[in-house]
Amino acid sequence: MPKVILPRETAPLLVKHLPKDETLSISLSEFRIRFAAGNIVIISKLEGTYPDYRRLSPGSHKIRARISGAELKAAIARVLTVNTEKGNAVRFTFDKTSATLTSRPGDAGEAEDVVTAASDGEFVVGMNGAYLRESIDHLDTEEIELDFNDPASPILLRKPGETDTHTIIMPMRV
Repeated sequence: MPKVILPRETAPLLVKHLPKDETLSISLSEFRIRFAAGNIVIISKLEGTYPDYRRLSPGSHKIRARISGAELKAAIARVLTVNTEKGNAVRFTFDKTSATLTSRPGDAGEAEDVVTAASDGEFVVGMNGAYLRESIDHLDTEEIELDFNDPASPILLRKPGETDTHTIIMPMRV
């Protein structure tokens, strides 16, 4: 089966409406995907094909930061409270001992928070704070590692020492 991208609204619909005790049938056309189980049929448009994640995944890194996932999630939540923009952009400034998170949504004000982090260099990057928070939830670990190359390159997020499972987060301009 080809790897495809579904609209973000489709997955929750599937979980909510498709019966779990029925066989699932999946059909694809060029622009649509059809899910059928029992007497329920859900048809969705396709958003495109899934990118080659190996090409996006940085093979090496210039800077690595280690940080508590729980502390980072809490700091993201705090700085996003003033963010009224749809993009949830947060500026992350890493130095050797801390990470400063800044949200500047314009008229709604500004928020800044600092958390302890161990980094082998200094780095500034923008990320979607909501995406990062969700990604941290899926790692199920107390501490996380973030690997950076430059502000325009993909960011690798993973459990410390883990090589098989990771998340790639695309940076944002802030």
